Amino acid sequence: MYTFRGMNEREFMVFARAYQFRGMQMSVPTIEALWQYFVNKDQAGSFLHAVLCNDLKVAVGNADDYNLRNIPVYLAFLWNCAPTSAWGSPENVENWLKGTD
Repeated sequence: MYTFRGMNEREFMVFARAYQFRGMQMSVPTIEALWQYFVNKDQAGSFLHAVLCNDLKVAVGNADDYNLRNIPVYLAFLWNCAPTSAWGSPENVENWLKGTD
């Protein structure tokens, strides 16, 4: 399911900031990076890139304290809201960034 299809940046920010999973929320800088990744196909930073690739070992190693505690909300958001072709493996992420999704 691709929940935010057709949203503009402001609508996406409101939607993503309100998204919760077991009381956890995503950080604003990471939400902004998600928007850039999904819409502009910009490379994410090391933490978010690892989450998108489903490499939790690297994600944990690159997370700041806030994101370390909140990794489950990123995974829930991706599972429930993001295009499946955009995340889940390094190959999916690479293809998304190249526009060959």
